[in-house]
Amino acid sequence: ILDAFDKLDWVQKELLLERANGMSLRDIQKRYNINYGYTYRETTKAKDIIKNKKKWENRNQRKQ
Repeated sequence: ILDAFDKLDWVQKELLLERANGMSLRDIQKRYNINYGYTYRETTKAKDIIKNKKKWENRNQRKQ
């Protein structure tokens, strides 16, 4: 899980850390002046990457 986290973009890392610290999407939007939809989309992508890292690795190995 930590390896997958390290490979995320810095924006995704920071947004996930804010969410883990208990900030809501609306609070992040107000604090950093970032669109709510962008925040949601990036955190969702990051969670999917971390959860499905093993699945993605298997797919990449099959393609080679």
